[in-house]
Amino acid sequence: MSLHALFTPDMGEKIFVRRFYFDQSVSKEALLTLKELLSSCPLTSSKKELSRLKGGKMSFSCYAYGKGYVLEGRLSLVENKNVALTYLFVHPEKEALSIFVDAFSLGFQREEKEVSLAKERVKRNVTQGSLQELEQEISLPFSPLKVDKEKLEAITLEDVESLFGKLKENKIGDTLYLGREEKEEILSLLPSFEEELPIISEGNLIPSLSSSDETLALYFSFHPLQNEKDYLSVYVSLSSIQMALQEHFSKQVGFDISYEASLLSPSCAAIFLTTKKGKIEMVKDKLPQKIEKEKYLLDALLEEKVQALKNNMSSSLALLEMEKRISLSIPTNETVLKECNLSKEDVLPLLSSFALQGGSQHD
Repeated sequence: MSLHALFTPDMGEKIFVRRFYFDQSVSKEALLTLKELLSSCPLTSSKKELSRLKGGKMSFSCYAYGKGYVLEGRLSLVENKNVALTYLFVHPEKEALSIFVDAFSLGFQREEKEVSLAKERVKRNVTQGSLQELEQEISLPFSPLKVDKEKLEAITLEDVESLFGKLKENKIGDTLYLGREEKEEILSLLPSFEEELPIISEGNLIPSLSSSDETLALYFSFHPLQNEKDYLSVYVSLSSIQMALQEHFSKQVGFDISYEASLLSPSCAAIFLTTKKGKIEMVKDKLPQKIEKEKYLLDALLEEKVQALKNNMSSSLALLEMEKRISLSIPTNETVLKECNLSKEDVLPLLSSFALQGGSQHD
């Protein structure tokens, strides 16, 4: 199934997402340039302005996804419950979706100057820091794509045209919808894909670049995730382990360390420790012989409950949660917006299976 819908009357907008999957044979630099062109100068057959159709907004992004890349288009429409808006002779959602579909069929303005401007925007948007570089080096799911500036400079209009041709023929991807369920089947206006996005995988876990700060990645393996309870349990487990590491290092070193945890695959995760340049060796030397995995389990459970409440209040967080679950074949329907009801006993089997697989340094 290439269509995933999350129905909720509580969000003040409707969001339609189209995700196209590419393997690593395509140029990341051309993909990022195409993304910028679709954002800045898309073509459409409609005479209506998107912003006049339920406050429509369209945006595009690119990110790593397992062993490949995703180009994502997103259409947001305002849902105003208090004001009755009247559109004479126009169905605003159909018209907005028509503009959205045009972006993937008609593309962008074919002008050299637009390509040059798009490449400049790609360069400006490059993220800095050892954590970001590490995430890109290991192809962390949903992380920004790493840019080779020399390859970016060499990208031509013909390169982007060629890639856009591949996008129009692309049969691997999916459509996501978040918003109120309607009697009329609007979603049928969006073309379907023949194949779903693949399950995410770790990619390369041994980076070697330099930056102004340093990051150490600790990799953990665990029993493969099978269901929603496992999925929620792995985030609670990571949170519990991260809290234990924070307490340990607060007593061992006299400088700040920032922490970030991420799921890399259905059986592998990482906790990233980032600090000032020249300090990471001390962090490695002070790693605990044994991590007290269960010490903060109750605190981690409470944190997960709070996160579930945030997902209910934010369309962007709910969509991100939806995308993460899809990447692991975890159910994505109304359970995304449900309160987390896990107990300590629910989490312990997965947490007990966590094993440190070693780390990689990024400095």
